[in-house]
Amino acid sequence: MQKRRKSTNSPATSTTFPQLNMEAQDSLISIDPKETPPTPEQIKAIAGNVYGFEGLDVERVKVKHFDPLVLEVDGFFSEEECDKYVAMSTGGISSPVVGNDDYSLEHRKSQTFHHRYSDAPELVGGALDILGLENTEGELGRFEEPQTVLYEDGDYFSWHLDALGMSGDEVRGGGGANSKCGQRVVTVLVYLNDVEEGGRTCFRDLKGCDVKPEKGKALLFFPSLGGIQGCPADVRTLHKGEEMGGGRKFIAQLWGRERGGYEPTAWEGEGGCVREGVEGLSILRSDQTPPAEFRRVLREITFYLGYEATAALNVRNVSVSTPTNTTANGKKLDDQIALIPIMRAGLGMVEPMLELLPNADVHHIGMYRSKDSLLPIQYYNKLPRDKSCDVAYVLDPMIATAGTITAVVAQLKKWGAKKIHIISVLASKAGLQKLQEVHPDVHVTVTEVDDILSKDGIIIPGLGDAGNRLYKTPTIDQDDDEKLLSPSKRKRTLSK
Repeated sequence: MQKRRKSTNSPATSTTFPQLNMEAQDSLISIDPKETPPTPEQIKAIAGNVYGFEGLDVERVKVKHFDPLVLEVDGFFSEEECDKYVAMSTGGISSPVVGNDDYSLEHRKSQTFHHRYSDAPELVGGALDILGLENTEGELGRFEEPQTVLYEDGDYFSWHLDALGMSGDEVRGGGGANSKCGQRVVTVLVYLNDVEEGGRTCFRDLKGCDVKPEKGKALLFFPSLGGIQGCPADVRTLHKGEEMGGGRKFIAQLWGRERGGYEPTAWEGEGGCVREGVEGLSILRSDQTPPAEFRRVLREITFYLGYEATAALNVRNVSVSTPTNTTANGKKLDDQIALIPIMRAGLGMVEPMLELLPNADVHHIGMYRSKDSLLPIQYYNKLPRDKSCDVAYVLDPMIATAGTITAVVAQLKKWGAKKIHIISVLASKAGLQKLQEVHPDVHVTVTEVDDILSKDGIIIPGLGDAGNRLYKTPTIDQDDDEKLLSPSKRKRTLSK
């Protein structure tokens, strides 16, 4: 099992980006780049005075929008560099996330791949060059770890802001806007392939500022500088990744912070990227996979999904004594966490989550779906009456009709859980839609979404009965199953 690690290339200094200059912004003339292209001097003025990038390479950029500044760079990557980043990304972590961010806007389906700095020198070095920053460890320390993202047919990323919220620890490694690294001040996107239909980057409030993916082209904008003084984000940079109309779209992305000291958490692995493995899901789907292999792969996939799902946990600063008779600053989880496996299949996800969160409480809920009504029937509940939790992670390999999961979430809310996050391997589109309608405040991390849900509530193509496949048990006739439960008089059917 791979473990979380800090990159050996972790930068260590803390130079600061200049703060936004509202007076300088107010003094700039309004320019429509389509009618009157801005001069290099005007571009340099807004780049330096408003955004703090005096060294911006104005000869290479094309102004898409002047205020707020949105830039295109043709040929940011060569053909070979684009192909390299696409190759780096195949077979990495598939983590479509459905949920709400601080602005209640985040809703995406895509696959994200995390890379070490050393594996992405063209992206990091290219960003430094175009922004006019020196290629030093100090400047490198302002950038979050590089990522590539894959969008396939029907994938999208709805309206969202790249700027961070104001809490201290919202982003893995660097924290939120009030953390030591500060706010995100620049976004760099590089399109790695041409796209025929859909997939544009669209800005809601910037007329005529939609960007069509073209291989090697980069898009730069500044998510927090400018705009309304005192606001953590320039809300004019609200944007989305348009739904794909076929084919695939690969992008490389990089965010720069106000200050250095970002601590990357890319995984050690082939190609430097996180490897949950699309292959893993194929193994789970296959009817030839034996129970031992099914259990192993489910553990592995859960571990990586848990890595993604735990990125936003709150932490607090601590001081620790070291063997050298000195002290060092560190961090400790500040949330009371509970793992809620839904029996039986959810039991196979507990062990890898405990590797990530060894001090988490584990509370079991036993529930199954009625064969006739498809309503959830609860037969076991071990939620303690005397305490609740800050964050509850519900573990269930599959979300089909979402009847079971919505019932569990309702119980957890009544129990007092402050935040609820569901981790699942596979979901149906209808199930996710129902879950979001009933519990729009709940986050879901899932490997893949299948389109078809049969009238019997079975995901197609799915992966079968996860509980039976985990524990090599035959399918029991439900009438017999309910007869075994009936003497206790304790099973309850929960209404939708």
